[in-house]
Amino acid sequence: MRVAHSRRTNGVKVVMNLKIKLNCQSLKHRWPLGFSLALLVVLAAAGLTRSGQASSTLTQMAPGGINSSQKFTPASVDTCAGATVINPASLPFTEDSTLANAANDIDPGLAGCAPGAGKDVVYSFTPSATDIYTVGVTPISSFDVSLYIVTDCSNPAGTCVAGSNANGFDRGESVRPTLTAGTRYFIVVDTPTFDNNAGAFHFSLRRGLVANDTCATATVIDPSRLPFSVSGTTFGAVNNVDPGESCSLSSQSTRGPDVVFQFTPADTQLYVITVTPIGHFDTSVYLTTNCSTIIDCFGADVGGAGDPETIRKSLNAGTTYSIVVDGFGGDNGDFTFSLQPSLPRAPVAPSDLTATAVSATQINLSWRDNSGDELGFRIERSLDGFSFGEIATVGSNVTSFNDTTVFANTFFFYRVSSFNNFGTSDPSNIAFAQTPGNPIPPNPVIVVMPISIDFGSVRVTQSDTRTVTISNGGQANLIISSISDPGGPFTIVNKPVLPLTLQSTESVTLTVRFAPTSGGQANTSFAIQSNDPNAPLSTVSLTGIGAAAPVPNLEVTPVTVDFGTTTTPKMLVLKNTGEADLLVSTILPPAAPFFVSGAGTGTLKTGEMKTLTVTFSPSTIGVFQSGISIISNDPDSLITFIPVRGTSTSQVIVPNIVGLQFKKKGLRFQSAGSNVVAGAVLIVDNKETFTLDQGDGIWVVLKSTRSTPGNLRIIDIFTPGSTHSVVVKNPNGGTSAPVSISG
Repeated sequence: MRVAHSRRTNGVKVVMNLKIKLNCQSLKHRWPLGFSLALLVVLAAAGLTRSGQASSTLTQMAPGGINSSQKFTPASVDTCAGATVINPASLPFTEDSTLANAANDIDPGLAGCAPGAGKDVVYSFTPSATDIYTVGVTPISSFDVSLYIVTDCSNPAGTCVAGSNANGFDRGESVRPTLTAGTRYFIVVDTPTFDNNAGAFHFSLRRGLVANDTCATATVIDPSRLPFSVSGTTFGAVNNVDPGESCSLSSQSTRGPDVVFQFTPADTQLYVITVTPIGHFDTSVYLTTNCSTIIDCFGADVGGAGDPETIRKSLNAGTTYSIVVDGFGGDNGDFTFSLQPSLPRAPVAPSDLTATAVSATQINLSWRDNSGDELGFRIERSLDGFSFGEIATVGSNVTSFNDTTVFANTFFFYRVSSFNNFGTSDPSNIAFAQTPGNPIPPNPVIVVMPISIDFGSVRVTQSDTRTVTISNGGQANLIISSISDPGGPFTIVNKPVLPLTLQSTESVTLTVRFAPTSGGQANTSFAIQSNDPNAPLSTVSLTGIGAAAPVPNLEVTPVTVDFGTTTTPKMLVLKNTGEADLLVSTILPPAAPFFVSGAGTGTLKTGEMKTLTVTFSPSTIGVFQSGISIISNDPDSLITFIPVRGTSTSQVIVPNIVGLQFKKKGLRFQSAGSNVVAGAVLIVDNKETFTLDQGDGIWVVLKSTRSTPGNLRIIDIFTPGSTHSVVVKNPNGGTSAPVSISG
């Protein structure tokens, strides 16, 4: 059951929606009527203990909610000047962020398109094409969210393009305006009144409207791709399908914007359909065989805001079902949708996948076909070992594929799955190969690094120097004919004698000095002319600020931590090259498998340094990327971000104990399917370690073998009637699940 309570305070309507669901277990107990009514009164009043603010709410945390390991953007993006910039090429864009510690920088007022008197976080977006864009936000913690879009942060009321604060407390808000190409928009997540409890939220921006908004445009699920899983949204959709109480526990369960999936099973059996909302989106799900009459309707809406909803129902082969994702009481948001059979009939997965680079533009794949009922194989590729996309399919009994769409000097990761009319197998092992680099061009090629230099703040009468490297990346000689003078407070202090000839792979380094004579911003550039036929003129941009007072300056070496394909620890040096004390207040570490150790925070005097150690400990193959954020009082860079990258080319092989038993020779299990490699050991009760011997299709601990550290034999441990736990550990660190066996 649900309880809705609203109250208007200081001109703002605060709505509390409380949903109580009683499962079959709880229905065994009946409460006295008086107690039930008293409970409802208490729940309805929850969260309105102070005028105009909600200080308490009844919620159940959803999987992936605020208590899970989600990353939240720092509150430094709470102004238009420091807004998170969304690249149009990165759409759809989603992230989890927070209003905690943000300030009230923007407020369109009550007369604006949405109220915004609370904490706010800002996104900056400049569309590359004029179109409808769908923007949505869902609370992850409980608060009343407001959403609006402006073009001028100093005049939000006069430049507001769209806004919404219509759905009430702890509900998602969305807008779908037409945005003009080339115009910069500021998208603001706010609260209608100031609320100290405002916290985490989920944000999304998509181009266009949701495609599967109606039954006629439903997303069709291919039975050969089961189990099926996809991300979706009801932001920007409308309420096209509304069966009322015929499908769910409440008529409010189907009152939100809805999207539709269509599925025609290949066989009759029990299917499991799950919708998992993101944030506090209060979702519902139901299915029908006719969207017009809503016949044979069956639904689920038993959880609260943020809880997943699941349908378990037998579906008939050849019957087409429309599966509708909806929202309770008009709620909308992002979600993940999955459909899987309870009795999988997909083919056996292929194995022994290998990848071989034969040129800079081709990688050949081969694998073992382990099934006899597949219709074909799907080949997927990834640049990082995690995010895979399908690149091709081949027919049944095919065991090879040549990928001719690769490019030079890059790691490519592959996996292969078999499929039939009833679903898709698990993927094979991941195989990878690195393409060789392109051949050196026959003509001269100028390479200038960097092409822009920001000196930051330099005190007047002082100076700072940076370097520019010019290299020849071609086979023919590179002739540099002229290097212009930048002028102003910038000079090149070691300009070489010209013309200068650089042979293939040779380089020369220029030193550029910035010596401001007055305060303020300085900008210029200098040009390098050469005989490179494709880039005869290269330009280097220079900028710097003349500072009248002593300032700290954080210099981090190196500016990027790249492990390559090694795991050797890297040193990160923080140095104060300014003239005032540098305060490093916080160091935000990178995500696993990167780790940072060392005391980097605190005050650094001029010239002082601190050293951090960065380590890379991957457990799977792939390309890993993260970063270290250093927060200091450096006026040029309050937040300094150091990218961290590493590539793991070794995969942890996890063993599997198959058919463990006692025989005359000792404790043994079969080799086939065990994933055990030479050098593996068997560990009993996490105490005694035995070496494993292989022979005749088995792995065995011989009766004569003694353990470390106890110098025991298997028969000394496995006495009659005793039970012990056994695991097998490969030399690369992979450890099997424990298996119990009695003596």
